[in-house]
Amino acid sequence: MGGGKLTLKHVLLSFVLFTAIALASCAGGSSGGSMDAENASLAVTMPATNTSRAVWGVSDLQMFTVTVASHHYKDSKTAGQGETVIFSSIPQGVYKITIIAKKTTGEVTAKGESTAVVSAGEKSDVTVMMHPLTCYTVSYYKNRTDNEPYLTQKVTEGYAAPRPESPVKAGNVFSGWYASADGGVTLSAAAYNFDSLVGEDIRLYAKWGCPEGFVLVEGNGSVVSLYVCDHEVTQGEYETYCTYGGGADKTPSDAYGAGTSYPAYFVSWYDALVYCNKRSIAEGVTPVYSKGGNVNPSAWGSIPNSETDMAWDGEIFVDTEADGYRLPTEVEWEYVARGGLTPQDASWRYSGSDDRDSVLWCKVNSSNKIHVVKSKAPNSIGIYDMSGNASEWCFDTYSGSAAYRVTRGGSWNSFEVYCKVSETNTRVPYCRDKETGFRVVRLAQE
Repeated sequence: MGGGKLTLKHVLLSFVLFTAIALASCAGGSSGGSMDAENASLAVTMPATNTSRAVWGVSDLQMFTVTVASHHYKDSKTAGQGETVIFSSIPQGVYKITIIAKKTTGEVTAKGESTAVVSAGEKSDVTVMMHPLTCYTVSYYKNRTDNEPYLTQKVTEGYAAPRPESPVKAGNVFSGWYASADGGVTLSAAAYNFDSLVGEDIRLYAKWGCPEGFVLVEGNGSVVSLYVCDHEVTQGEYETYCTYGGGADKTPSDAYGAGTSYPAYFVSWYDALVYCNKRSIAEGVTPVYSKGGNVNPSAWGSIPNSETDMAWDGEIFVDTEADGYRLPTEVEWEYVARGGLTPQDASWRYSGSDDRDSVLWCKVNSSNKIHVVKSKAPNSIGIYDMSGNASEWCFDTYSGSAAYRVTRGGSWNSFEVYCKVSETNTRVPYCRDKETGFRVVRLAQE
């Protein structure tokens, strides 16, 4: 005996939908001709080409996906216009029939659902109402200040947006897509759920996380949010982009501490700016400093190295919107040293503690040399050596005079009183000594 089947007999048209009337004929049977009362077959015929065009007004609507499902069975098949799909040897029972219409581009344009009771030896009519669906736009913005999205997706109403590939941004770590109620000014607390169903146009913004080796320090209104290097720039990092400019006697040595994980020293304020821009250029982020309109330090001329050679003074300009590497300002340095928004750090004598030996290397415990970075405890936000080890250049002049630049934190050769968070020190910008290094920060990308 042949198996029973459900056949889509004809199509009724209306202005916004079509009605598919299906005739079900279900009977038990097997290929050998013996009766099998537990199974039946189901056949569904798609509407013809001219029907689809009349309903949706498109000529490329060609594919349908038909899904039948019960508690014990589920299967999907595709068919073109006018074609029939057959579900053979399915268990008897109540089935949900779902038909989805698609353009050749894959865009879903309509959906219909109904139920059918499939019983051996019985016949039933099934009506499937096909409803046109709205297509929404999901727009993805790489930066919160961008006027135009870098990617858009068309997503049919009631479907989830497919998760796009993670964007790439030099010097940054992508940490997810976030919605915003105010055009990107602030982001939602939780990342967008790509399992949620789309029912409107959506804008999603990339959130960029902190690069490895840096700590995100949230601003307070006066201080901007920063990525702060959790360690002083090491000799290994410095030598990747720069050479020491003071000759053989101004190069790190074992006498004071040498090695890739030791802080760089014998580095002037000018040297630090050159390093920042060279690293920014190498990593593809926007350089902060320029001289004569040029961000490439190779075009800046010789690095000043004496009191009579300070040709760069007044010629270095700062791009405050750039996301490249730079020196912190003195206010930023102290804010970070005190733990940013972390209140318990605010009153501590040193960065992270009142206990000298737990957080800093200074004259009384350093054995007269610099030490490997991060070998003492960090402060409460995970930043090391802001007190002691290497004294750190800040960008600021001292008392408005370009003849001196601010250093903070004290060094391995300083008495502990000069390592206090509140203490300000100065050096001439061309100074290259055994105590002074630097730390880099970047404008946080949120």
